[in-house]
Amino acid sequence: MPSWPLETRVTVILGPVLSAPPAKGGLKPVKLRYCLLLLTLMALAPPLHAATEAEDGLRVCVNYGCKAKRNIPLQGDEWKQVEALFSQSPSDAAEERRRIGLAVGLMERHAGGITGTSADRGRNNATGTKGQLDCIAESTNSDRYLHLFEAKGWLKWHAVGERVKRSPWIFDVHWTAVIEERPGGKRYAVDSWFFDNGHPAHIQPLEDWFRKLDPP
Repeated sequence: MPSWPLETRVTVILGPVLSAPPAKGGLKPVKLRYCLLLLTLMALAPPLHAATEAEDGLRVCVNYGCKAKRNIPLQGDEWKQVEALFSQSPSDAAEERRRIGLAVGLMERHAGGITGTSADRGRNNATGTKGQLDCIAESTNSDRYLHLFEAKGWLKWHAVGERVKRSPWIFDVHWTAVIEERPGGKRYAVDSWFFDNGHPAHIQPLEDWFRKLDPP
C-alpha cells in the first residue's frame, strides 16, 4: 500500500464497510464501526520499536544497570555503515550472524560518540570510569539494536528472541541478547559485553554461552 497517512488508509479500507447498512440482527451501526476501526488501527499501526526509531531515534543505556538512558539519532558515518551491511541479503544464516556482530559493534561506536560510552571497556572491570557499561546495559542495548534491524526488515535468517541470563553462582549473573535462526529456531547469544566499545559482538550457540565457553 502507498505511504498514505494512517487516516487515509483506514478510510480506503473501511469506507465501503462503514457506509453499508447493518445486517439484520447484527451489531448496532455505531458499535460495528467502532470495532472495525479499532481492529484496523491495530493492524496498521507500526511496531513499537519501528515507531520509536522513526520518531525519536533510539533510546540506549549509558551506565551500569541501565539506570540512565539517552536517545541517539540514526544518522552519521557509523549508521551509514550499518545500512550498507544490510543493503544486500546474506546468502546464509552464518553470514547474517557475521553482519549482525559487526552491526552491533558499529551501533556501539555510534552511541559511544554521542553518550560518552566510547570509554566502555570489555567485561566488568569496575574502574568507575564514566561511560562503563555492565552486562545489563550491554545486553539491553544489543537487544534494542537487534529489534531495530528486525523492524527495518534487514533480518532474513533470524528473529530476535528474549534476553536471557545465566547464574551458575549467586554472584556470577550474566545477561545476553538472543537471536533465533529460522527455520529451525536454533538460538544464539549476541554478547557485546566481552569487548571494548565498538568491537563486533560475540555470537555463539546459546547452549555454549550457558556453558561459559566465552572468548578469551
